[in-house]
Amino acid sequence: MAPHKCFLILSDVHHAAKDLKRFLKKHRQRFSGLIFAGDGLKSLEGLAVDFPIYAVKGNCDEPALPAPLEMFFELEGLPIWLLHGHRFAVKGGL
Repeated sequence: MAPHKCFLILSDVHHAAKDLKRFLKKHRQRFSGLIFAGDGLKSLEGLAVDFPIYAVKGNCDEPALPAPLEMFFELEGLPIWLLHGHRFAVKGGL
């Protein structure tokens, strides 16, 4: 039986690029991919990883950055809807 894949799921990294790069330098072999739900897209620039990165913009990311506001994809047979949530008032109640 093949081992399960492990995905790193993050959001709101903001300006902690150095911390993210330090973490991935030490632990990147544990992950099969990175799922990033916005706020800190610039922190992903120049990451030295050999796995796919799925990323969307958050409300604090620059509008001109080349990433969608939401994305649909499939991982391990599971449908994924990736978004930051600010456009859906996630802090405003149920």
